[in-house]
Amino acid sequence: MGDWKTPSTDATDIKKGEKVDGKYPEYLGKYDNVISFPSKFDPAKKSYVYKFIGTDGEMFAIFGFTTFNRMMESIPLGAMVKFSYDGMGKTKADKPVHLCNVQYKVAQQQTGNDGTAENDDLPF
Repeated sequence: MGDWKTPSTDATDIKKGEKVDGKYPEYLGKYDNVISFPSKFDPAKKSYVYKFIGTDGEMFAIFGFTTFNRMMESIPLGAMVKFSYDGMGKTKADKPVHLCNVQYKVAQQQTGNDGTAENDDLPF
């Protein structure tokens, strides 16, 4: 069994990322958990932190924002999720909005030789 690790309590705000070669960074990880808590701007509303396990096996967390939260609502825990921040845009009502690209893939389950389910298309 491996060494004990202390989990990180940091979350990344992908809206504050820097562009590299004209693009914002892309993130890839297995959707592990989501935590909600009262918003510091309006306690009647909720804020979210999404937790993922990266392809390197390390956990990372992302602060939610309206567009990202809406896309993540339909993604099941355990899915592989690929996402990036896409800058600012405008709503139909001409209000500013943060844009993002989110895609996901649910592992195909196969039965192993011992009868247990195995995920065959996740990278870890």
